[in-house]
Amino acid sequence: MSYPRPHISPWRLWVFHIAIIVSVVILTIQLIRLQVVDYKVYAAQALDNRQDIVNLPANRGVIYDRNGVVLARNLPSFNVVITPADLPDDDVRLREIYQRISELTGVPITTPPLDAGDASGNRPGEDKPPPGISEVVDLQETLAPYDTVIVAPDISRDAALILSEELRNLPGVSIDISPVRDYPTNSLTAHIIGYMGPITREVEDQYVELGFDPYRDKIGYAGIEAYMQEVLAGKNGTKLIEQDVAGLELRTVGDVVQPVPGHSLVLTIDVRLQAVSEAAVRRQMRVENQIREGQPVTNGVAIAMNPNTGEILAMVSLPTYDNQNFAQFIPLSYYQELLTHPARPLFNQAISGEHPPGSVFKLAVASGALQEGIVTIDDIVVDPGEIVITNRYFPNDPGKTRKVVCWKRDGHGEVDFITGISKSCDVYFYAIGGGYDDGGVRGGGLGIDLIHDYALMLGYDDFTGIELPGESKGIIPSRDW
Repeated sequence: MSYPRPHISPWRLWVFHIAIIVSVVILTIQLIRLQVVDYKVYAAQALDNRQDIVNLPANRGVIYDRNGVVLARNLPSFNVVITPADLPDDDVRLREIYQRISELTGVPITTPPLDAGDASGNRPGEDKPPPGISEVVDLQETLAPYDTVIVAPDISRDAALILSEELRNLPGVSIDISPVRDYPTNSLTAHIIGYMGPITREVEDQYVELGFDPYRDKIGYAGIEAYMQEVLAGKNGTKLIEQDVAGLELRTVGDVVQPVPGHSLVLTIDVRLQAVSEAAVRRQMRVENQIREGQPVTNGVAIAMNPNTGEILAMVSLPTYDNQNFAQFIPLSYYQELLTHPARPLFNQAISGEHPPGSVFKLAVASGALQEGIVTIDDIVVDPGEIVITNRYFPNDPGKTRKVVCWKRDGHGEVDFITGISKSCDVYFYAIGGGYDDGGVRGGGLGIDLIHDYALMLGYDDFTGIELPGESKGIIPSRDW
């Protein structure tokens, strides 16, 4: 029995042949585009996928006082890191590894709820609790399984030593040692030294161009740490590596650019004098608050300078803060407390505070009055302890009287120029400055225009050029002002 041969119409064969020819042409064109026309583009992408530049951190410079006392340094921080790709597949074994890390470091295996507080004793809602080990590892495994991730930062040295001895039984786990900033003198020099913080998005591009890693490196935010950032930071190094598709480092390609450590600094500050000065300011503030009525004294400043060289030997600004609390990271609750404190402890009153100058301004009045012949060193002004002056604000203003007093309420009696300077007699300088009709000085005193001119000549309205950020120069009012 035979079967008839199937009949295929000729037009179907032509369609099939045309489809094959078109497919071959399209594949040929695509092959030419990939292999010839766009070869350089895809070759560069393949090379970029295969190679990566690793940023090598540079050690930050150390800060010393004039006698070699360390004010800022780098200490090793022990971090427990995990490479997800090296962890065992057995869930029971994996749980045992996480449990052992948690026992030694206090980091939870899973992230606790937001209202549970954390092991550091924070109350619910104060600071976000630390993420659990399993969540951190799971996230890293989806991103780059061959890259290490920190699961327990800054553990104790004892815990790090114990864990190091057990690493052979903890596959995928290792100890990473990285430098962190340490401030041994704490709040005593906080306004001078400052602190460090993360690179924000606003300045990220700027620091990336300088070779920084914005996800790892920190920069100075206040004090010397900020002002001398370029000097202290050094320059990061780089190395080019070849890696597989999962991110596993295979080998180093070419020469490694080694990091250049930052320069260390020696300040003019004497930390012993700094401690004595702070104690004196605190003691005087307590005395003032015991005898003062009304608003208490909340701020105090002391500056000790070598007048021959201009060196700052001590600079105290109270209240202060503990920059050691910012060594690892900036705690949100503590930072918010400082920002909202009415006495502004983050504010350096010594260089940024704008206050009435007090007796230091008497030097401008004294030098002007002597130079202009308002008084001689022998002329006498009588200080009764209190005087009455008339404030006038325009030429025909009859004025309003106001009683002002000397710091010595019963007065200094007859005061010449040398006595006025040595005793810091307030009434004497009111008289030679102007505005006191019964002062008995020539021309009624120096006057606002000459006071303004001599203050400018002595630099009262100018920056000192101190090597700290945030300096204010104040205001010397003129007649126009």
